[in-house]
Amino acid sequence: MTKKTSWLFLRGLTRGIKYWADFPDYFQKLVPDDQILFAELPGNGEAFRATSPLHIGAYTDFVRSEILGTFKKVQPDQLKVIAISMGAMITIDWMNRFPNEIQQAFLINTSAGNFSQPLERFQIKNVLQTMYKSEFKDQSSKSLELLANNAERVRIFQPIFKDYFETHPVSRANFFRQIFAAGIFSFPAQAPGNISLLASENDRLVKVSCSKKIASKWNLPLGIHPTAGHDLPLDDPQWLSEKILAAVS
Repeated sequence: MTKKTSWLFLRGLTRGIKYWADFPDYFQKLVPDDQILFAELPGNGEAFRATSPLHIGAYTDFVRSEILGTFKKVQPDQLKVIAISMGAMITIDWMNRFPNEIQQAFLINTSAGNFSQPLERFQIKNVLQTMYKSEFKDQSSKSLELLANNAERVRIFQPIFKDYFETHPVSRANFFRQIFAAGIFSFPAQAPGNISLLASENDRLVKVSCSKKIASKWNLPLGIHPTAGHDLPLDDPQWLSEKILAAVS
């Protein structure tokens, strides 16, 4: 049976495919006839040995080539993207440079360098307290305490992510290269396509005001989770799935 829609799941800063946790399985059950695709960003996950680019456009070119080149059955006019944080920036760049290839995008907890202040986009005090209170190799485990607010789900997935990070480490150099790329990226003045915005009220990495400013600039509605943290797919996969499917066009 031909898949009706292809969904690309795209994560952000230092996070590989593994960090989607059980959200893809949960979402797939709701769209059983669709196909879910993933792309690993250079420097993250299975691609941890690669050097992370310094510009969002280079990530876009890599992901676009991977998806449209490798997965021959993907029809651009049937491609939807669920992207979080830096992954959302890559999606915006893709939609802006290659119109009509992405049918619809759902952007989670992202920020724009030309819409928000640096300390809104990256709450450096929280990051430094988390990343450097232990060795850098432990950042995956420690960062989950910053990124997610659902204590029970953090308890379940923290040891899984810690084990994965030990065999798929993100280098300190790639960490800063990705921060630089995200930090200098600017959004277009108008939404480059069919976009839905979602955010978390209690995001301790990227302030929710960043999503609010994008929504205001682009005149788009914004769905806000009242308690979740930056990693909304981990904190509440049910809420996120329902919001996305309710907005599908």
